[in-house]
Amino acid sequence: MPAAVHGHAVTSGGGFIYSASGTNIPPGGGGNVDLLQRYDPVTDTWTTSFALVPIPVVGATLAYDTAGGPDGPRLFLFGGGNVSGTILSLVQVYTFSTNSWTTGPSLPDPRAGMGKGAFGGVVYLVGGLNSAGVAQSQNWEFNFATGTYNTVAPLPLPRARAGAAVSGGKLYVISGRDAAGNLVDTNYEYTPPPVDMWTPRAVISTMVAGPGATVLGAMTAECDGDIIIVGGGTPFFTNDTLPRGQSREPESTNISQLYDVASDSWSAGPTLPTARFSLRAAQAGDTLIAFGGWDGLNTVTTVDRIQGPPLPVELQGFRVE
Repeated sequence: MPAAVHGHAVTSGGGFIYSASGTNIPPGGGGNVDLLQRYDPVTDTWTTSFALVPIPVVGATLAYDTAGGPDGPRLFLFGGGNVSGTILSLVQVYTFSTNSWTTGPSLPDPRAGMGKGAFGGVVYLVGGLNSAGVAQSQNWEFNFATGTYNTVAPLPLPRARAGAAVSGGKLYVISGRDAAGNLVDTNYEYTPPPVDMWTPRAVISTMVAGPGATVLGAMTAECDGDIIIVGGGTPFFTNDTLPRGQSREPESTNISQLYDVASDSWSAGPTLPTARFSLRAAQAGDTLIAFGGWDGLNTVTTVDRIQGPPLPVELQGFRVE
């Protein structure tokens, strides 16, 4: 990546993958990153020739509005924490045709670390940390066209920094942390209105917070609709002066975990070359990438890429630096 980030906000749209803002903490740098970065899976290149994010944030949520407003497609950057650590209700909107940012309709309450699921003209914003840093259970439906929020069925229990992905017209919110800050293994399936209901599904094999998460697309028939949870961990959660042991582990993981939606079962996926927390994963076309994150010592620019088909059978991730 052009700039090292973790806690960045990510979405796919128009055949590209977008990464907005995030943070780069010492010793790799300092403070939040104001870049909007775009990855082209066809040319394996990054572009940063976009207007800078006006208020850089970490732990925000990014969504691609395909229909867009009068000027065409847009990106919505929801919430996140600013450079002073304050969690915001701010929504920043990027319009491609004008290469400019404007302020969008504020979140009903400050949030960072929300799960996300986009369904056509709406996006669901689930859980996350409030201004006190406590995980919540809310589920807001945001309508891109009207710029309005509607409160729908909340998560059964509060969750933040979970993995989230949409498969088969349903949203899955997986693992993360609860209101007490503990790792959890839950896997909740959300069916949007008119059903508007959460259903518990098979729990994840290894609990993680801040993983990358995405659904595998139709070009990979062997696992079309499966969800991949990449990396994650719990750095900064306990006292690093303590000896290693269960009280501290895992800090950052290099595993990936595959959820077969049809059979409601989990299996192991390809191993990342390096363990990372607060990375992101996304798929565009037939390319899956896991990028950025915290490796236990530094915020990194690392990109691990798998290209199919098939995916991920008998394929290895590799590093691009």
